[in-house]
Amino acid sequence: MTSFRQRLLRRMSPAIDPIEVRLNLAAKAEDARVIESELKGTTLRVYWEVFKSPKPLGVRQVQRLIRFSSPSTALYHLEKLRELGVARKDEHGRYQPVEEIKPSQFRMFLRIGRIILPRFVFYAVFFVAAIFMYIAQSLLTGSETNVMALIFGSSAALVCVYEAIRIWRDKIV
Repeated sequence: MTSFRQRLLRRMSPAIDPIEVRLNLAAKAEDARVIESELKGTTLRVYWEVFKSPKPLGVRQVQRLIRFSSPSTALYHLEKLRELGVARKDEHGRYQPVEEIKPSQFRMFLRIGRIILPRFVFYAVFFVAAIFMYIAQSLLTGSETNVMALIFGSSAALVCVYEAIRIWRDKIV
């Protein structure tokens, strides 16, 4: 008896071996674990700078941004990123991220263009806007405001603002 997953794989592409697909997925998961284990400390700080930069960074730029004592230290960490496959070096010797990866330290942040913000900022904005809209609606319609709704909404907004500030202060760089 074949599983639904196996039947679906055969229907989608009969030429692809399901065992090969599983091996590829396992290899990708293993690569992600290796990257996660190697991307720590100073190397993670270097990746953070390369990740948030809108254009490729050179060795001297990284040295200045992170305040390394010598360019060889910056080069070491940039080459480590290149060997891990998360950054590439262009013909001018500058580095840029190959793809966006999500180490555990980055999962609490969202990147929107050049801006990187803690996820809790969006939750905080939502709850604060909901409270203001609730109060405005109550005032405009002349209806009575529910104190419990205000307490729960304010509590959620305060927790989200606190968490966003805490995560921003504890960020990598």
